[in-house]
Amino acid sequence: MGLSFVIEKLEFQRGNVWQVRYIKGLVAFLVGRSGAGKSTALEAFLYPLGLTTATVMPEVGACQQIRLTFRVAGARWQFTRSGSNPRARVSVKNLDDDTEPERSLPVKNAKAGEVTAGAFVQDLLGLPQAARGATRLDLDDYYNTVLALRQHTIASAFLGGVKDEVRILVLEAILGLWDADLAGLEKNAAETASRFNKAKADLSAFKKLRDKGGLADPDRVRSDYEQKQREHAAAANAWQKADAVLKSAVGEHGRLIALHKAADADRRKTAKQATIAHEKLQGATAEHARAEGALGELLTPLSEDCTRCGQPLPEREPGLCRQCGQACQDATDQRERKIAAVRARVERLRMKLRSLEEALVAAIAAAEKAEEAAATALKARDAYDQRDLQPARTAAQQAEKTAHGLSRDVARLKEWLESSDYINTQQKVIDAAKAEMEHTKATRDAPSPPTRCAARRSSPAGPNSSWSGSSRSTPTSRPPTSTPPTSPPGSRNATKPTRRSPRAPSPAAPRSSPTSRCCCPCATSAAPTPPSAYLR
Repeated sequence: MGLSFVIEKLEFQRGNVWQVRYIKGLVAFLVGRSGAGKSTALEAFLYPLGLTTATVMPEVGACQQIRLTFRVAGARWQFTRSGSNPRARVSVKNLDDDTEPERSLPVKNAKAGEVTAGAFVQDLLGLPQAARGATRLDLDDYYNTVLALRQHTIASAFLGGVKDEVRILVLEAILGLWDADLAGLEKNAAETASRFNKAKADLSAFKKLRDKGGLADPDRVRSDYEQKQREHAAAANAWQKADAVLKSAVGEHGRLIALHKAADADRRKTAKQATIAHEKLQGATAEHARAEGALGELLTPLSEDCTRCGQPLPEREPGLCRQCGQACQDATDQRERKIAAVRARVERLRMKLRSLEEALVAAIAAAEKAEEAAATALKARDAYDQRDLQPARTAAQQAEKTAHGLSRDVARLKEWLESSDYINTQQKVIDAAKAEMEHTKATRDAPSPPTRCAARRSSPAGPNSSWSGSSRSTPTSRPPTSTPPTSPPGSRNATKPTRRSPRAPSPAAPRSSPTSRCCCPCATSAAPTPPSAYLR
């Protein structure tokens, strides 16, 4: 017998009040008319386990919390889930182990490394997470297939109305017929067969295209490819030469730019020097004019009138000032000395002014020369840009464009050339895929070393039941037409039957499973058809 699942009690919280229902005995019956709430009660029992596809009844959604206490293999567990928020996490507690902390598991969309509540219950009950192709089993699949049948499901389809692949895989997992190693071998065999068929289909489509004239002649393509390769090599060489000329022109153009910058800087410097010389000349001219004015005043005869009232001055004795009457010694000599000093100053300023005029003339000449040099450098730069740099750049760009265009032509012709040899290449791919497919099928069908049969211990139907199957059961195989489904052939002691293909061998020589060969006395009896064969 497998693991036992015994419900002890169900608790639900409504209006902040906890209510409890105890389940006594190993079997409980829910009896009532249609609409009495049997499905609601069953959902309330299994809802705390983390089901996601079950319809949440209003009575269940009205509960703040729903708590289920049950036993699995003698261990008592308690699951608590929110009724008002179905996506809330499920609280899991082991009542027999106080040292184990209480867990909080998500209903779905678990993070990396985190299991859902349904996956935890599935592992707790020993239900494998079986998979075949795109079909994956979870707790909801077991619930919808073998744990609960809703009214509309019973009325529409047997065994939950699910797909044949899901139903067969569920029953194989329940009956212990599903084998992970065999499933991996079958997956590898299917993938290799798919690659083999695809390679054959691609080759067939290519041949049809060739027959319709959609492909060029291989010899013509090869000739064009070689010609384009030579043209591309010549264009690449021309591009390199044009690029070298362009680089040289860019260097010369840079040199001319540097010369123009230097000439322009010299022009600005000489212009500034000329401006400074002109300002100095203006200052010296003004100073010279003032000195000449002072000299003229000194050379003008003295006035015979009073400077205050304008009346004629009276005659004074020699040695006295005619205006103030005070003693004035050597007045005439003092005036002569002032005139001589002012004349000397005027002469010095005249010489300085002449020197500044010469410096201004030289500065103006230098500025004009620098201006002419800067204009010449600018003209040479622009002329070189138009005469040499632009044509070199255009030639290099055209050569690059031509080389790239020929490169694309070479690549396209190379693809055509490779496609013209596609048949031989694809035939090699087909042969390799076929060899791989045959190898994987041989690995899948190869017998393994004999192992002890565990069907008598693990079969849910008991040791005397003839309804047990091998891990090699085939969902698509059907029983012989002469054998009714309710009475399969074979001995009642045969608890580990082997797989039967559509062309089943005789009972005297049953086919062995690749993953386990029965060595107990049941191997000598006829192999009955597995129950999954009748589910189609």
